[in-house]
Parts: sequence; C-alpha cells; structure tokens
Amino acid sequence: MGQPEVSLIIPTRNRWSALARTLEALAGQTVLGRFEVIVADDGSDQLQAADLSGADWPMPVRLLRLEHVGIGPAKNRAIAEARGRLLIFINDDTYPEPDFVEQHLAARADAGGHEWMHLGLTRWRDWPDANLFDRLIAESGMIFFYHNLQPRALYNFRHAWNCNLSIDAQAVRDAGAFNEQLGPFFFEDLELAFRLEQRGWQVRYWPEAVTTHDHRYTPDAYLRREHLLGRMAVWLWRANPQCFEAVYGAPLDREYVAYCRKFIVDQQHEAERMAERFRSWDRLPADVLTSWPTGGSALVELLVAAHRLLKRWTFRCGLVEEADRRGDHLGGGAARRVLRRKLDTAIA
Repeated sequence: MGQPEVSLIIPTRNRWSALARTLEALAGQTVLGRFEVIVADDGSDQLQAADLSGADWPMPVRLLRLEHVGIGPAKNRAIAEARGRLLIFINDDTYPEPDFVEQHLAARADAGGHEWMHLGLTRWRDWPDANLFDRLIAESGMIFFYHNLQPRALYNFRHAWNCNLSIDAQAVRDAGAFNEQLGPFFFEDLELAFRLEQRGWQVRYWPEAVTTHDHRYTPDAYLRREHLLGRMAVWLWRANPQCFEAVYGAPLDREYVAYCRKFIVDQQHEAERMAERFRSWDRLPADVLTSWPTGGSALVELLVAAHRLLKRWTFRCGLVEEADRRGDHLGGGAARRVLRRKLDTAIA
C-alpha cells in the first residue's frame, strides 16, 4: 500500500472484544487500499496485541501502546503517526457500514474545498429486548441530537462528535490537535472543534456515513455519565474558558458555582423523587411508546422534558464536587456542609 488517503483513529482502553468487531467491520470496507487504521491503546490492562497485527487484516493496522494518558493525548499520539490527508475518528464500539470510509471520502470531495468537518450518522444498536430507556436514548437528544439534524446542513462545534467525524489532517495539526490540559475523558472533541471553528471550520452533516454504536445505557449509567460530564466541565473551564462559556453560556466563576451549589440543595428532594421514577424506565417495555394515545414521539418528548431537572442536578453535583476537589471557587458555610453530605450518597 502506498500513501493512504485516510487515517482512521480509534482510541481504546480495556475493550478488546468491541475493538475486534470494529476492526472486522473496517476489514469489509469498499475502499480497501485507501486507508490505514491507527489504534491508540490508552493503557489497557490487557490487550491482545498479537491479534492486531497488520498481517491479519486486509488494511494496515498499527497499534500504539501507551501509558494511561487520557483520550485526548492518546489521539494526539495517533495523529502524529497518521499518514492520511483525511482523519476519521471513531469509537472502539462503533461498527461502520461497508461504505463508511467511501462516504467520508465522498463528503470531502463534495465539499469542494470548503472548510468543513463531516459528521456521519451514528445509530444506536437495535437491541432484541429493547426497553423504554433504550428507545429514549435512540430517539431523543439525551446523548446525541441527531434527531434535529438535516442532511448537508452546517452546524457549530458542539456537533463535532468523534464517534463518527472526518477532519482535514493538516487543519487539526495547525490548530494544535487535542488540548492535553483537559481531563482524561469528555470535551476533547468539542474543544478542538471550537478552536477549528474560530479558524473558519464548520461541521456538515453527512448521514450516508453510517456506524452502529454498540453501547447500551442504563438509567444509572446515564446519571454517572452526567456526573462525570460535570466534573470534566471544570477541566474544560481551566483549559479553555472561552469554550466553556460557548457551551454553558456563562463563566465558571464563584457566582456560577454558588448558583449550582444552591440549585443542588434547593432541588435535592425533587431530584431524588425524579431519580426513583427515572430508574424504572429500563424495566418498562419499548412498546409503551407505540401504545401511547398521542403517539410515541409525544411520550418521548414528555419523558425527556420530565428528566431534565435530574439531568441538570446530577451534572451540577459533579461540577461542584470537582471544583471543591480542585480547590476552585469554594463557597463555604452551611450550604457547602449540607451539599457535601448529599453528594456522599446522591450518585451511585
């Protein structure tokens, strides 16, 4: 193989079986010979490196064995090794359709030189025993908000999800690649896209580039994710305050943290009541949506709206906890003591 046009970058950590399925999907691509795969192993305890040998696959596969450096630095190491002019970022648990790489190349050709990143469609896996919560995740904006996107439309940096995104390699390098001051996970993709947007780049939606996301959320796992997002938002503020303000609409100053602290205390009772109901949603069958009198989409909207207070409460718990842990913006007083007791038991 000569110089590849595309370098696919896959960060991974302790998820060999999912990664193997992703590589198997890439081995069936329609444009074999035009891309390479770089797996950035972020300090896995065990990874079957022998099974990643390039000789075992119909495309070049390189494995970078790294210390546990975090997702942004791991992807940076892969970018430094990449030979393609186009970078495609995917997760280690997303399984591309056979024309996935071909479609990202088609999107780049169709751009006609415009400074566009291309977001492909990431579908959630169709679970045979799907429950109500599975349907909510797939059909709403609780994680991603594909349901609001239009093909070929342009969007801002908040849509640059690295589960399925192609970007010009030189543009990424010129922007300084991923910010290594961020936390070990979350926000690295949006923060880079924010800096690229300041250089004129936008995100264009190209739904023909399809992957399937093999990641099943439970209500508890979803709440843990929101809590971690809150914690990592503090790292985002310290690494790029402008990006934080663009995402959350305000600076992370003492006033913001005090507001979050008060919200947590004031809404504790209602959040606990909501959490009890929320945790039952994966015990209800998916066909609850089809039997709803006004239609499934109406029930999805109703339930998503109903959980927002809990979502915000959980996120703000994480944010205040991390701000306190790092010694930033401490509020003190009785409210902080009450909050500390609540945080000890709120998040499973």
